[in-house]
Amino acid sequence: MSPEPGLLELVGLAYVVAGGVVVWRLRGRLGWAAGVGAFAAWPVFLPLLGGPSERPGPHATRIGEVFAALERTLADPAAEEVPWSADLGGLRTALSRADERIGLVDRLLADAGPTDTTPLRSAREAAAGELLAVLDEVVQLRLQIGLAALHGNAASVRERLSELLARAEAIDEVSGLHG
Repeated sequence: MSPEPGLLELVGLAYVVAGGVVVWRLRGRLGWAAGVGAFAAWPVFLPLLGGPSERPGPHATRIGEVFAALERTLADPAAEEVPWSADLGGLRTALSRADERIGLVDRLLADAGPTDTTPLRSAREAAAGELLAVLDEVVQLRLQIGLAALHGNAASVRERLSELLARAEAIDEVSGLHG
């Protein structure tokens, strides 16, 4: 007869199973590599699970790719002097929420039938265009981080991150009002 598992083994098993679930749920937002890397400290990442819903918008993949690349850049040891204490999670969350609302509008437009949807289509295109413009600027921010690593102009990166966060929050608010 084998001994019954002790409390420590059960707690360890529960930790591993819960970590696996968290990694599985985060894989779309952080990518597999970052998700697996987050496994050991999965409780720290629980707040991310309350972020964007399970119905991603049409640009969710691009948002994930852009932020995964930015996170890789910021994780590079050569970029350690760059102040990235700005709210990258807030920036990503605001863009994801706006994208989810764009997805909702897409679903509504698909079901609208013969109804005149011109104002909604126009608002949707404006929100999507601004979201994509901010994503393009996040890509440009990676280049600016490279310049800051070479020349030490870290203040410009901090200012740029703050500006992008404000724009993303504005998109989120406007898409919430019109979507």
